[in-house]
Amino acid sequence: MALSRAQIQVAFQNSLGRAASASDENSYFSVSQSGALTDAQIFSTISNSREADQIADPVIRFYQAAFGRVPDQAGLQNAENFVRALGPSAATYQNLSNMFAQSTEFTNRFGTGTAVDAAYVQALYSTILGRAASSGEVDGYVNSAGITRGSALYLVSQSQEAISVSDAAVNGFQLNAAQGTAVYTGSIYTAQNGQPNTPGNTGSTFALTTGIDTLTGTAGNDTFLGTVDGTTPASRPRPLATRSTVALVRTLSASSRPLEPRTFRLLRTLRT
Repeated sequence: MALSRAQIQVAFQNSLGRAASASDENSYFSVSQSGALTDAQIFSTISNSREADQIADPVIRFYQAAFGRVPDQAGLQNAENFVRALGPSAATYQNLSNMFAQSTEFTNRFGTGTAVDAAYVQALYSTILGRAASSGEVDGYVNSAGITRGSALYLVSQSQEAISVSDAAVNGFQLNAAQGTAVYTGSIYTAQNGQPNTPGNTGSTFALTTGIDTLTGTAGNDTFLGTVDGTTPASRPRPLATRSTVALVRTLSASSRPLEPRTFRLLRTLRT
């Protein structure tokens, strides 16, 4: 189905933070009407454009890194206008990062201190990259003359590693924004954005007992440990599972949502 001019304008506004120029609008309207590009291809082209990479994507990463959430539409628009006015550069991103670090929402999350100490660096690495910083990485920040919390936020959140771990989620959010279906609340790491697990979120480990277990998983990649009873007398057929396993199978099988890969592996292992 061909896109209307209004839909093209919405895609530009939501994904790039600006109205489509007459030239932009005419070009996309033409290729849409002719069928040269599908709707999906047009949305993808806009949301993955160089302009999006330089203007919108860094802002989205700043919001997730500093506040643990996607930007609200007004905040996204304001920050994009700031970057566009000064030009996308290291100095511009640094200035924007300082604004994030001085906000109440940031200090509520990372504390009101101003020192770039080991605890702060580890907090950034954990929440942004999903891993602990090495001693060398910590020392590099702590011993850097003149570094501020805003500087450290910029260096970690816009690093190549941060871009790599968040790329699928940022691209998914941007594509949804272009299509007018983005959700502007909560973490960027959602199934809708194509990356449901926060980087480094390994979940928890649960051990099965010989009783009837009620297992409540987390949002991470959980591990359930259990052993099938191998002492069944030879005169009786060996059961497929222990009581705890049966209860688990019954609970998971009753779920209306599709079983995730880790759940399937669990059932298959316990039934072996």
